[in-house]
Amino acid sequence: MLKRAVGLGHTVEVKGRRHLGAQMMCVITLVVSACGGSGRTVSAPPAVGGEFAARATAVCRTAHDRKQAQGSFADPDFNPTKPDPAKLRAVAAFIDEGTAIYAAWLRDMEALGSPPSGQDAWTDVLTAIKAQLDQHKHQHAAALAGDTKSFAEDFQRGAQAQAAMQQAAKAAGLPACAAVEG
Repeated sequence: MLKRAVGLGHTVEVKGRRHLGAQMMCVITLVVSACGGSGRTVSAPPAVGGEFAARATAVCRTAHDRKQAQGSFADPDFNPTKPDPAKLRAVAAFIDEGTAIYAAWLRDMEALGSPPSGQDAWTDVLTAIKAQLDQHKHQHAAALAGDTKSFAEDFQRGAQAQAAMQQAAKAAGLPACAAVEG
């Protein structure tokens, strides 16, 4: 016979085997109850506030729609990490369209003003959009100049800027903003 402390000075005598199944059911019940057990995912409110996030999301969706309307570069054989100098003029025209989209996106986001909360997260979002815009401008200039080395480097920096945008958008609670490029 084992004596086992239950709590608050009470002891219970336990005979025989412990019932692992019953104990596990108690643990599972406690865990599910403590975690909200409804099966629904509860998301945190956006760092920038709900109303502000709704307005910013609308701007990001517009930018995304513009990028989707732009489409993909027409030459499926073009490799931005090893660009063909003969194709860079056509690429420059395509990038110029994207540059205009990013410029409008940044302008529209800045026009929203400051959020009621999450100013650092919002600043990171604007900084990430500006970084993408700057990369478009640099890559456009490299394409016009026929500078394949700078073009490829700008492509890599553009990928880093996109990753920073995704991280900033997530931190701000603006997932639609992370999807503009995609």
